Amino acid sequence: MLSVQTVCFYLELWCNGNTVGFQPTISGSKPDSSIGVFMAFDIIRFCQDYGIEYATRGKIISKGWVGLPDVFNKSCDKDFHLGFNVSGSYLHSWVDGWHSVKSWIEIVAPDADYHKIMQEYGDEISYVNRLNDKVENATHLEFNFSELPSHARKYIEKRKFDPDALIEKYGLRWGGIVGDFAYRIIIPVYDVTGKMVSYQGRFIGKDCSEIPRYKNLSLEKSLVDPKSILFNENNVVGDTVYVCEGFFNVVRFGQNAVASLGTSFTESQVQALSKYKRCVILYDSEDAAQKKAKKLGVRVSSMGGAKVEVIDLELGDRDIAECTDEEIIEFRRIIG
Repeated sequence: MLSVQTVCFYLELWCNGNTVGFQPTISGSKPDSSIGVFMAFDIIRFCQDYGIEYATRGKIISKGWVGLPDVFNKSCDKDFHLGFNVSGSYLHSWVDGWHSVKSWIEIVAPDADYHKIMQEYGDEISYVNRLNDKVENATHLEFNFSELPSHARKYIEKRKFDPDALIEKYGLRWGGIVGDFAYRIIIPVYDVTGKMVSYQGRFIGKDCSEIPRYKNLSLEKSLVDPKSILFNENNVVGDTVYVCEGFFNVVRFGQNAVASLGTSFTESQVQALSKYKRCVILYDSEDAAQKKAKKLGVRVSSMGGAKVEVIDLELGDRDIAECTDEEIIEFRRIIG
């Protein structure tokens, strides 16, 4: 039987006068002014995924810093004259001083969506940042998609789900073979009242690093920012909620499972989770996901009210969606 490690967080946790999980402003530094709250950024994973050279050791690289090519001042910098401060998530060039993470991303990944990068590699999404963008949501949600074709149904069946059950409960549709959501299963996103406010698409073609598995509808076309709500909260009954990463994890875990739609989270999601008596966070077992799960746990605990548990199901490189029904039954028995 798989063991389950549980970490409980309570409001009494403090750190130098600051609630655990919050980064104090660093005196004399110049953090990213485009980010409304201080945010950690997984620089190493980002560099690995985007093929960017980096170094954690070197004659000019101090402890707590990651060396990077100085793209702000040199076209070819092999000596890493740009430093990323791991604890503060900001950059400093030996040539011209401080730089923001956003300005750096705009150079090294010019075609990428900044918010999506922060969703993927940041510990937390600053809801203030999204508000500062002053994006107006749509007043009408366009949702003109066809029924799932046979190969999309087979994809769902291959993952050991019943396509008819998912279509009936969640309203899945097909994104077609052309357009922004081509070759994607369309997953509607509902608010807590059951109103459809946005949707995302799950790519079912051949895995490719250049094509994200999940794609969200833009904020301009959504009625509500999907990251401001908990996916599937409209189906929660009672005062206990189980927080997963994504749609298929929610479906597999079953009753009272919700998703933060990625391991990043917003203050709105934190507030929603804090309203329950018990909040159980079940992110993937990989180290990066568990670190984010613990940060979410601390943040929800700091709101008071909810008893928060961060549980590692020790699934290795699998996720909840890949578990058998028997495993889920056993997990739920242990967790309660």
